[in-house]
Amino acid sequence: MAIAGEVWQALQAAGAGVPNGDGLSALGFPAPDAATTARIDTQATRVDLAGGLLGRGHLARDATSNDWRWEPEPRFDITMSHASGYWTADRAAQQLRIRALAVLPRADARELQITPTRRRDLEQALPVSEFVAQISALCQSRGAALTPAHWVRGPNRNALDAFSYSSRITKPGDQVALSAEVMTALPNAMNSSVVTCAELRIENLPAWTNALTAAAATAATDMRLSIYELIDLLMVAWQTATETLCAVVAGTERQTIWVAPPTVELHVSAERRFDQNGAGGAPTLDTYIDLSPLGRSDRGSLSTMSVTVTAPPRLDRSARQALIRQAVLYMAQQFGFVDVTEDVLQPARSSSR
Repeated sequence: MAIAGEVWQALQAAGAGVPNGDGLSALGFPAPDAATTARIDTQATRVDLAGGLLGRGHLARDATSNDWRWEPEPRFDITMSHASGYWTADRAAQQLRIRALAVLPRADARELQITPTRRRDLEQALPVSEFVAQISALCQSRGAALTPAHWVRGPNRNALDAFSYSSRITKPGDQVALSAEVMTALPNAMNSSVVTCAELRIENLPAWTNALTAAAATAATDMRLSIYELIDLLMVAWQTATETLCAVVAGTERQTIWVAPPTVELHVSAERRFDQNGAGGAPTLDTYIDLSPLGRSDRGSLSTMSVTVTAPPRLDRSARQALIRQAVLYMAQQFGFVDVTEDVLQPARSSSR
């Protein structure tokens, strides 16, 4: 197998950020299909790799700059990182949390910064973002296009190395029905990665009904999310975390060298605040989501499900759509819905109730 020197150089450069490793030990050796590829020359646009510390992946050449980058092959597991607990302390009395949390272990992570200009750009972009449009579509399908259009700083920390913005949909009297939040944290003493997160919280189903009624709508009888709406929400939250929020961090536009594979953790949880007024057990997911298309779980009633996706942060829409269905299928099967198949989650059914 003949391999161009340019490819070897790209391999060494892309693996340079892995501690105590060189490109070959970090990313592996070129592993093309020997039956169809006799040589890898300077015209190659993709080189499959195997045997590296970071797991199976490939080198990909950027069509515009011609620069090479390493990307992991998509894969799934249910291992959650330390960062999965970020921004979860403040809870409503009872709520559903739907979130996508990206962990991006860049070699240059400690050199990045959140600038005032990028922060202002995000403030202008959030009200017209795809994340907001998806939340508005949820309300529209239930009678009225309520929109989380007013975004404010908080409730979590805003500093030179972090930001948090949130918006709420309320019923008359200001009781919160839905809240949305986007958050980012740069590396600190406990974490060496850039961590970004987009989440929607359904805090009060009756309040959501009342908010729709106040907008002169006839609210749906069943306010629960469909499994297809959940898929759409997770996909848009994923895109928001790995693309929209990363754009706020100055320096992320540079060529990325990974210390470890980038991941996104998709998490759905029905929660109850732990205090003296929070009597009773945790609510279950089927309080908020119609899980019936998945069948029955061998684990009984569930209060949480999650899946970690290892994949390139930037994906085109069709690739992300395919991966989100595979990820939700994997998650469902891991949490006891062993009879569900991918055809149940096909895009023709997505966005329908």
